[in-house]
Amino acid sequence: MSPTHCRCNLGSSVAAQALSDFTTYLTPGTGMYRICCASPLALLTLTSSTAFILEPSRPFTLSTHPSDAGRFLECLRADNTEGKRADQRLNECLDSHQYGCENRPIHQVIAHKGGYASTLNTWVHSFVWVLQHGQVWLPSGPFRYNDPGLCDPEAGLDCYYEKVTNCTGTPIRVSKAKEFLPLSTGTFLDDVATSLGVSRNWVWGHIAQYALRMKPSTKDNMMAITPAFEARHTFGIQYRSFDLTGLMGNDERKSVGIDKYLEYADKLIKGASGIRTMYVMTDTNQLTVDYLKAARSQYEFLSPQRQVADLAIQQAGSIANMTYELLADMDAMVQAEVFIGSHSNIFWLIHALRETRENGPGMSCWVNIRSEAAPLLCPGDAEFWTDSPVGMAK
Repeated sequence: MSPTHCRCNLGSSVAAQALSDFTTYLTPGTGMYRICCASPLALLTLTSSTAFILEPSRPFTLSTHPSDAGRFLECLRADNTEGKRADQRLNECLDSHQYGCENRPIHQVIAHKGGYASTLNTWVHSFVWVLQHGQVWLPSGPFRYNDPGLCDPEAGLDCYYEKVTNCTGTPIRVSKAKEFLPLSTGTFLDDVATSLGVSRNWVWGHIAQYALRMKPSTKDNMMAITPAFEARHTFGIQYRSFDLTGLMGNDERKSVGIDKYLEYADKLIKGASGIRTMYVMTDTNQLTVDYLKAARSQYEFLSPQRQVADLAIQQAGSIANMTYELLADMDAMVQAEVFIGSHSNIFWLIHALRETRENGPGMSCWVNIRSEAAPLLCPGDAEFWTDSPVGMAK
């Protein structure tokens, strides 16, 4: 459902802000739309004949039944009697929830206007919140990375990933993903983890994987541009130099040389003979394989040249091809035995998806490039979860 257009004439400078802050949603059983306005209204002119209820601004809340989260947990506990694996139980209960169209209202969530991983991480948090509150999660566009040659920009995740629901009809609410950022899911993820006998991180990663199940065409395009490597003998590095992607706004991150990452790789490998390849995912075309081989001659290096762009900042070439390249490198980082990433949403998305590997999450650490010292932070370190996506950590 698209928000109904309205005009708020406040006779002051806050009018423009109030216009952008309007949220409209259908009130169940009334056939009426409800508006929240950020300021007292002097005059409201509608371009629709639909009746409206006008209310003062209030926090983002939605009335739900106290047992909404309990119903999902009951599904998980019931599945435990069948002797199924934790991932099977979770996916079956997610299917039951997301395709239970007759029993649950739909909550449409519009993409966050950020980079690729920022948008997906924010969507995952909204999914958890909507799931907890007994609603069907329906992600929608506009999504910057939807290539018009493949799908409509309004298609949400459907350009590259399988649909997460077949429910249709008027949503109970249409929200922007960023509206969920200040919202807590409380103990819900911990309760799910307890029911399944797994960690909270495992739950977050598998919910992310459920939302991001690639279409066969996406997998084919991704694999076609992925160099061959043995995952268990590969060390992955996500190196963010900002050479091509730049920085947004007041971003305090700094460009740290690749040598720092290689030093940290040496410490994590500790001379072990198992690692034979280093796969470097990067946003610069200035870093060459020749330089990397000269720096660490004992390893084979893979660093595919990519059409790098962050669509929150700039665009380069075909949106679909650029996205396939990003997905190919991210998947390589997920599969690598050990992984070091930069301070970024991409690191956190990779870290989450590593929880879904058959051989466990392995080791993944990140370099804090906001700090002059650029320390390496690994699980168990006090500051490891700093700036992780909302909802991912307690």
